[in-house]
Amino acid sequence: MFRSLEKMISAADWYDGGFRAQTVTYSISFLSYIVSSIKKYFDFDLIWVRQSLPYDVELIFQEITYAVYQSINNPGGGSANVSQWCKKKECWSKVKEDLNINIDDNASFLIGKGIVATKKKEEKVKKQFESAVEKWKFVLDRKNRKIWEPLLQYCNDYNINLSNKQMDILTKFSTGLLTMLSDKQSVIIFDIYEEALEQGWIP
Repeated sequence: MFRSLEKMISAADWYDGGFRAQTVTYSISFLSYIVSSIKKYFDFDLIWVRQSLPYDVELIFQEITYAVYQSINNPGGGSANVSQWCKKKECWSKVKEDLNINIDDNASFLIGKGIVATKKKEEKVKKQFESAVEKWKFVLDRKNRKIWEPLLQYCNDYNINLSNKQMDILTKFSTGLLTMLSDKQSVIIFDIYEEALEQGWIP
């Protein structure tokens, strides 16, 4: 987003040089501010999927960047140094006062709290799945097959607190009685492995 706005500002007919980074920063902040003010959320997935700014986002940013540029180039309090002015909290307050820009709460790039919650849940499920796949690959990796019998021995010798189900799966897998593991069984074995490492076991 930052680079897209830099290009947009550089190509604008109103831009006469200087303070581009400050304009970008305050423009993004202002959009975030007005989105939050209507209790909505910006849908960043739109940019991720397109790898560019959607048309509606470009339009609102064209308006915001111009207004921000005008605001920061007219410092308050008699300040003449724009760079220093942009570092002050008063500059942000002035930007919010100067810009009379609103957005439709049904804009295509906005999403509600419910959708955000759903996206977070989906992301959590995705991460859990990816984690399970990595654990499954580690457990079934032939390079690691020599560690499971010593792990079972360690659990027996040091009375590692395992459930009957955990011990049954580890025993059958380490002795070769269980060769086709499900995702859940792989996760159980990997978790036992991690717990043993935490308690000081050295493979």
